[in-house]
Amino acid sequence: MKLDIGCGLKKEPGWIGIDCRPEVKPDLLRDLRRGLPFTDNTVDEIRCNQVLEHLASDDLMFVLEEMIRVCRPGAHITISVPHVNSMGAWSEPTHVRCFHERQFRMLTSPSYFGGRIRIVDLHVDRWRQEDDTEDRANIICIYEVC
Repeated sequence: MKLDIGCGLKKEPGWIGIDCRPEVKPDLLRDLRRGLPFTDNTVDEIRCNQVLEHLASDDLMFVLEEMIRVCRPGAHITISVPHVNSMGAWSEPTHVRCFHERQFRMLTSPSYFGGRIRIVDLHVDRWRQEDDTEDRANIICIYEVC
């Protein structure tokens, strides 16, 4: 099973699209702050694209814990969020947080989630749109569940 958290209008075949906005007609209409309605160790892959920046600290940690809980050992979790230095980090009025690469590294510490995740890839994707005067950047992190 593959989950696309925050799928928006870009649902792909073979993935279960999860979103909190009914207008995008997700496969599963869900507020992540209520958890993920899946059994432990049943998910093979999760994509979470441009979602976590909308969550408060307590909600963020709960949602990450839920993603790890539902994933099988060896599953991958791919997260994309705006980089703290990106124009996009604070230009969206619904963003309540921004991220730096170090935060993603720290989450692999045994202090968080009992060391149940490791980083497979972590990089910053930078670009500039034609109408932008500043660079934009996203952090892309891929975790493997142990």
